Amino acid sequence: MPFQVHEKNFSSQETLVSRKRRVGDAFPRTIVALLTASFLATAVPACEGEVEVERPRARHATKSSKSDNNTEIVVTPQKVATGAELFARNCVKCHGNDAGGRVGIGPSLRSKTFLEAASNKMLLATIAEGRLGTTMTPWKSYIDAAGREALVAYIRSLTPHMVVELDESPLRGDPEAGKPIFESICVQCHGRAGAGYIESSSGTGIGRHAFLSTVTNGFLRYMIINGKSQTRMRGFDGVGAAVVANLDDQQIEDVIAYLRAHTW
Repeated sequence: MPFQVHEKNFSSQETLVSRKRRVGDAFPRTIVALLTASFLATAVPACEGEVEVERPRARHATKSSKSDNNTEIVVTPQKVATGAELFARNCVKCHGNDAGGRVGIGPSLRSKTFLEAASNKMLLATIAEGRLGTTMTPWKSYIDAAGREALVAYIRSLTPHMVVELDESPLRGDPEAGKPIFESICVQCHGRAGAGYIESSSGTGIGRHAFLSTVTNGFLRYMIINGKSQTRMRGFDGVGAAVVANLDDQQIEDVIAYLRAHTW
């Protein structure tokens, strides 16, 4: 099935349908609001002038109340407060005062769809080990395990969401079939080598081994289908007005296979 690119939709906003159970509901929302006001005085939105658009649940994911990858982090007011302090001291220069990211420096961490797909294991590993070749340096020598958990708790408190159970079935893609899709769509934001900011592109780097070794195929499937809400990364499931292209399941598998085959 040929894919159709919708160029006019690169700057519109989208999100999944809100869920009944949300991370952060276990403690009063006013606490989070006060913490946010205290430590995040100046908001730096990733993309200005964008509008939230509700969209139906995408394929390849279901709601899940289970801890992701057996790495459970209980979001409590104390952890959120500690995480907010650590974030204000160490993270705002790259990720922005509101964790909404700074284009060309660091990605948004408060995106709803990102938090739905990101496991605690992946977030903890990224904080500890960093991502080689990017501005994300390792923090394990400066922030201890308890501090890293507090940072994850704080990030999870920023946007109501629920971690989803991802489709982690074996990859069925063909790298050669994924190449023309990547070159006609993905390079516009992520660069020809998938290096992102280093290629003076507006999107993050998705071709490095440092990234691809920490994310699962289920994570990539979910993000390609749904996009990264609150950023310029649009969905590719062909649903609704705010999509980039109508990629089917096989085409998404092919793009992921191409990325995996050309990681560097």
